[in-house]
Order: sequence, then structure tokens, then C-alpha cells
Amino acid sequence: MEERNAKRICLERREGFSRAKEDLISKLPDSLITQILLYLPTKKAVRACVFSKRWKSLWLSIPGLDLDSEEFPNYNAFVSFMNRFVDFYREQNSCLHTFKLSIQKIWSDQYRITRWIDFVATRKLQHLDVECLYVKRECFEVMPLSFYICKTLITLRLHRVYLDGFESVSLPLLKTMHLELNVYDNDAGLKSFISSCPVLEDLSIVRSVDYNDNVNVLRVHSQTLTSLSVEFDLGDEWGLGLFCFGQRDLGLWIDAPRLKYLNFKHELSDSKTISNLNSLVKINFVGSFRISDGVGLSKQQMARSFFTGISKVRDLNISAHILEDLTDSTMVDTSQTRVPFVPQCLLSSLEFVEISGKFMAQPVAVELARFLDFSREQKSCLHKLKLDIQKNKNDQSCVTPWIDFVARGNLTHLDVEFGGFVLKRECWEVMPVSLYICETLLHLRLYRVLMGNFESVSLPRLKTLCLERNIYPNEASVESLISSCPVLEDLTIVRIDDNVKVLRVHSQSLTSLSVGYNPGDLMHKYHYYSERVRENSGLVIDAPRLKYLTFRYERSKSKIVRNLSSLVKVNVLSSFDISSVVGCSEQQMAHNFFTGISRVRDLIISESLMKLIFFYLQVDSLPQFCNLSYLKANVCSTSVTFLDVFTKLLESCPNLKSIVLGLTCLTDYTVESVEMRVWSVPKCLLSSLEFVEIKNEYTADDGVLEVARYFVENSLNLKKLVLHLASSFLEQGNPALLKDLIALPRRSSMCQIVVFNGLNGRALGIF
Repeated sequence: MEERNAKRICLERREGFSRAKEDLISKLPDSLITQILLYLPTKKAVRACVFSKRWKSLWLSIPGLDLDSEEFPNYNAFVSFMNRFVDFYREQNSCLHTFKLSIQKIWSDQYRITRWIDFVATRKLQHLDVECLYVKRECFEVMPLSFYICKTLITLRLHRVYLDGFESVSLPLLKTMHLELNVYDNDAGLKSFISSCPVLEDLSIVRSVDYNDNVNVLRVHSQTLTSLSVEFDLGDEWGLGLFCFGQRDLGLWIDAPRLKYLNFKHELSDSKTISNLNSLVKINFVGSFRISDGVGLSKQQMARSFFTGISKVRDLNISAHILEDLTDSTMVDTSQTRVPFVPQCLLSSLEFVEISGKFMAQPVAVELARFLDFSREQKSCLHKLKLDIQKNKNDQSCVTPWIDFVARGNLTHLDVEFGGFVLKRECWEVMPVSLYICETLLHLRLYRVLMGNFESVSLPRLKTLCLERNIYPNEASVESLISSCPVLEDLTIVRIDDNVKVLRVHSQSLTSLSVGYNPGDLMHKYHYYSERVRENSGLVIDAPRLKYLTFRYERSKSKIVRNLSSLVKVNVLSSFDISSVVGCSEQQMAHNFFTGISRVRDLIISESLMKLIFFYLQVDSLPQFCNLSYLKANVCSTSVTFLDVFTKLLESCPNLKSIVLGLTCLTDYTVESVEMRVWSVPKCLLSSLEFVEIKNEYTADDGVLEVARYFVENSLNLKKLVLHLASSFLEQGNPALLKDLIALPRRSSMCQIVVFNGLNGRALGIF
């Protein structure tokens, strides 16, 4: 009977091995394979074809070319390859749908791009992308006439070329066009080029300050354009090019009735004329922006005309440069800015205000106080307030009255963060009592503030609460704050030395909790401080509806979790401690913790917690994790020690389907100890386990292969094993590696082994 079972297992392994070797991809038709290879750069497509005799010349049938001249030994070798490629396509009368070239050349290199583009433009070309990097203006190559009448072209990108000498343009299918740092014949030539694209939707133009592109006034006239980006490339560190650029008198005209999205980046044209922008949805100003006197118009008139032209926009993102221009005395009468008036939006529609950045709090305090006074008098509908304040130790305390005011209104979202040099606690500001009884509040985030004394809490609508690095009066205040939020769903707490020894989280509604210390506050060089903070520290969680639990650098010594019957995912990041406390040993504390989270489905374990589990399993077994389906763990160990302990862990996970291991698994000193060791086979390997992934970025991969062998030989239903092996090991050219992987006896006939380079993520093969 035993001999018959052994033969059956042997046949199963042989059958699985033959299926693993079967090349299913080569059974696909050539047309489908070429479409797959089309999505790869040409060099990688050629490499892929080398592995199969049938594919040897298949790459020549790919209707696309994607090449970088830097991948060739020199520019002449690149030119030679391209010439042979073009000749082949001409002989075969083949179509070329995609043509992408990235070229680096010097002044002495031969001119060839014009000829190549002239050829591909007649081959039903759909996508053209040509960039010539680090090429001086006098070396730019000219686009051929055939390019301007390519009736199949859909997308176009040209970088550092010369568009010159065309009589007519016929690009009836072109929808996307990116013109970057090119040189043109004149203003009229570029205008004609843009307006002669009847279905153009997306246009991007990047101009240079380092050289003259022969365009004084950029005119964009299009009846179909929906997205436009106009940018000036500033060159190297605002050098000579920008200085010389300032001597030019440039303009911008835009007439596009269907335009929705308009982006300006370092737009340095002096005059700007905007018309027929009735469909605008969003405008984005990035970096510098210039408006100067125009022909017959002052700077103020030019600015008014421009802003009138964009006045129908819905979303507007304005840079600091625009704000500076708006307060310029030549554009706005600043004497009117101090007259106390309330804009209409404050009286009717304004719901959200965000103030952030690095500024001195004193002047900002005055202006914000003025704004809030207006809002108070006019009973505004301010719902959201976000303050990101960088203040110095000498700045006055001003946030407390601001929060007191907004908390008395219809506030729904409040986000307050203090940064900068506010390191001393005596500089932190106290939250007002009114905040704790704001009955409209839905979202609250407080960062580095003092939570003052309060008698009661009434936050009946609060769903999201983020408390980060704050100071509390005592433990009871934090517990009361959390438990007094009847609909709280999402809670995040980042701790410091905050007057709270034992953090208690009691909530009947909570579904997501993240808790831990800020690593910067518990650095090793402050070991005394770290131990003082953690002395007698504890964490108690009682949340029957909790689904998602994250521990991030959770260094509390004692942890009590109970009533976590709804857990879906537990994520343990970085350091994690469990220690003995009065009346409870470390082993008992760990047992209670693991029992408390034993109903979880997905479990992610840090290296720190894995060490704790390994120590625990040496004297006891874990409770059963019957619901666990996904396990991810980081481990540093020898392969023998790992398998000795990890198999015990898996015995507690009878229904596990997926394992992901970040494994620094070192080779054992004695090979005999590996060969003579027999490890148990947990139930999950015989029934449910389908996927295993092992990641390793270090040099000693022998131990990792031993772990991989264990899973492949013992997993009855394993579908895929993924290995990320260290590049240094792979670069040794060890032929035994691939042979060992292919020869691994697979208990599952469905098992595939996929190997990746651990450094760059490239796939090395499927076995």
C-alpha cells in the first residue's frame, strides 16, 4: 500500500513538472504575440524573442519601434541599426503604428532623423514621439513635409526639433500634441500648425528662455481644444538665458471656446489676450507669471482683461506670484484693502478655509482675526477650517480664540497643526472648552496642541478623530474624549510623553484604529527618556465593531485587547513591545494579546513582532487563527530556525491561503543539519494554501531557496510561488539556481514558480 502511494505521488510530481515546462504562450497566434510585444521597449522585445526559435524574427513584425540611442555602444551603431530597420520595413511594405525615439547626439553626428520620420509618416503612423536631448539649436533636425500631411496620426510629441517650411497641414485625426523646446518658422507657422488640426483636444507647449524659437506671439486658436498647457523652461538655475529672454517682447493669445483645463507654468509672456473661454472648469498657475503693458493697454488694463477672460472658471489654483501682482499698486488700489467690508461669498457660500505655509504668526493673526470678526458679525456659513501654522516662540497665542469662535458656529471639519520651532510645551496653545461641545463637528485633527481641562464632551456627529503628539491633562480625559463620541468610526493616536500612562480606547462604534508612538520621540540616543516614557505604560482596547487595527511603533509595555470579534485586518509596523507587568508575566501577556486578535482575517507582522512570536512558540503554542486568510511577515533568521518555528505558527492558521515573507534568511552553517531535518506539514499546506511570495534583497539566498523548497514540496494546492532574489546572487551567473528551481518536486500540479530580480523588480522567468 505504501509503495503504491509513493508511485502515485511520484507520477503527480512528474505530471506537474511537465505542465510547468509547457510553453503556453508560444501557442498563441503571431498577431497576438506582436501586440503583446508592442507594449515593451524594442530592446526588451528583441530580448524576449531570443528565447524562442519561432520568435527569432517575430520582433520585426511588431508595428512599433521604441529606442534610446544611449542603449547602443555609440551613435553610429544606433544609426546603423535604424537604417537596417527602415530598409527592412520598406522591403516588407509593413505598417508602423508607433514610432518613439530618444536621441542624444553632438554637433558632429550625422543628420538622420528627418529621413526616418519621412519614411514612417507614410506607413499609417498613429503615434510619434521624438526627443533630441542636449542638442544645440543649430543642430536641430527639420521635420519633413510628409509629416505635416500624415492623415493617420493620433498623438504627437516633439522635443528639440525644427518645424519649418511647410505649405499646408492635414492632420485630420490628431488629438494629442506636445511641442517641447522646438524652433518654428515664425508666428504664423505655429498658429497654422495648431489651427489645422480639426479634432485636437490636448495641447502642451513648452518654450525655452535659452534661445529664440522665432515665435513672438503664441496664438492658440482651436474650436475643439479641451486642455491646454503653456510653459517656459527656465534653463539652468536662472542663468544667462533668462537674462537675455527679458529683452524680448512676447505675447499669448488664446481663443478656444471648448477649453476646460488651462495650465500656466512660468508663463513669462508680457501680454496675454484671452477670449471665448466659456467652458473653463479649472485653471492652474504654477511658478512665475508675468503681465506687463501691452500695445495701447496699461498693465492694470491688461490684467483686468485677462482675469475677465477667465472669470467663468470653477476651480482656480493661484501661485504666490499672482497674489503679488494682485497687490501691486499698478493693478489694485491698496488703499481700499483696509476698508472693512465683507465679500459676498462670506455671506452666502464660503464653507472651507485653509491657511498654511511658513509665515510669522503676528501679521497673519491680525488678518485672520479680521476675517473671523467679519464672519462673526455677518453669521457666515464657514464649515471647514484648516490651519497649518509655523510660529516662533515669541509669537503671540492666537489660535485658541479662533477655534473658540468657529466651534460655536456650524463647523464640520477642523484641522489644526503647529510646526516650526514650537518645541517647548509652554509655547503650545490650549484648545477651548467650546471645541468639546461642538455638536456639528464631523472631522477633527489636532497636532501638537494642549488638550485643556473640560467637564463634559458632546460630539454627537464626530466620525473621524486624529490626535497627534498632543498633551493631555490626564488619562481619564483621553478616555472620556474617545468614549463620549457615540458615532466615532476612525481614530488615530500618535503618542509622546503626554501625561497618559495607560491609553484606554473604549468605543461601541469604532471601526478603524491606528495607535503608536512617534519614533523621533523615542530615539535610541535618548534611551533614558525613552524608558522613562514607557515605564508602566499600557494600552487597553475594547471595541466590538473594530475592523482595522494598526500598531505603528507601539512601545507600550502592556497590551490588553478584548471584544474584537469583528477584526478584518491587523497591521503591526516597526517596533512592537509586550513586557511583564505587576501580576502578569510577559508570556501570559502575549498569550492574552494573541487570543484577543485571533479572529482576524489579514495579518501583517513586523520583524519585531515575529521575534516575539518565535520566543513565545518556544514554550507554548498560539491560539487558533481560524479566520486568517492572508499573512505577511518580515523575518531575519537562519533557514533551519525559521522553518522550525514558522511551521508551528502555520499550525495555528488552518485556513491560510496566502503568505508573503520579507525574508532575510541566512544559510545554515552545516548543510547536514538542513538535509537531515524533517519538518511537520501544517494543515493549511494540505488544504488551503494557494500563494506564497518570498522577498529577499540580501546576498545569502541559499536559505531562501530552502524555504521555497519546503513550500513547493509540501503544499498540495499551491498555485504560485513568487521569489524575489538578491541581484548580487543572480549576477554570479550560478546555473545551478535555475536548474534547482525547475527541478523542484512540486506536490501541486498547478504550481508555477516566478522569479524576480529583488533589486529592480524585473521578471527573470516562469518555471
